[in-house]
Amino acid sequence: MKHTGCQHIRVWDDQANIGFPVFVMYPAADAHGTYELGPFSVTAGLNVPAGQGPYPVVVISHGSGGNRLAYLTLAQALAEAGYVVMMPEHFGNNKDDNFLEGKTRNLELRPRHITLCLDALADNDILKGAVQPGHPADTGLSRPARHPDPVQQCGTDIGSGAGQGQDHRPPH
Repeated sequence: MKHTGCQHIRVWDDQANIGFPVFVMYPAADAHGTYELGPFSVTAGLNVPAGQGPYPVVVISHGSGGNRLAYLTLAQALAEAGYVVMMPEHFGNNKDDNFLEGKTRNLELRPRHITLCLDALADNDILKGAVQPGHPADTGLSRPARHPDPVQQCGTDIGSGAGQGQDHRPPH
């Protein structure tokens, strides 16, 4: 699978009254050219139709003081391999605004924002029907930013088996 799509979404946290950007990459139905994102580029079509899924989901959480585009190469490789990849930019803990670094509030927001990313998939017109329900994976460099028990943290059906080591490879 070599065709990828991408989209920019904004996820809203009603509880904290803040929004945060998320860059999403996914297997696409057709081939597309290069998409430029400032100093970065990916081979993907912006807002193009998703391929026929269902595809498993991976959330990549950037490290403290990082940004959502830091792992574009990894995200593109995962999307080409058949995964939907979500990369949130963590509010108050990113390269442009890092006032929550080392604060308890950051440890409260990060896991909830991962869950809100997953929840946003249910309303995503491009990815509707293309996402494999249950068992998302997450990865990141800031281990303390994750909830100690990801199964407990994920409040959505898609997160019901997170962190349990099942085989969630995409369909061939």
